[in-house]
Amino acid sequence: MATGTIFEGEAKQSVELPSVLGRMQVLPDHAPLMAALDKGVVKVDNQEFPINDGIAQVENNEVTVLC
Repeated sequence: MATGTIFEGEAKQSVELPSVLGRMQVLPDHAPLMAALDKGVVKVDNQEFPINDGIAQVENNEVTVLC
């Protein structure tokens, strides 16, 4: 169950997400997306955020990660 936002904004280079179907990468101008996340590390440009699970939304070059 998502309890807070660990990242919300625009990534300059890329976002790597530990989705329940495997790791995925979101680059600028990515199509809209909503994905369930598994335990792992969310990487936003040069920052890392460990998570247990969550939800990612991508829309209009904005990324929101709830966990």
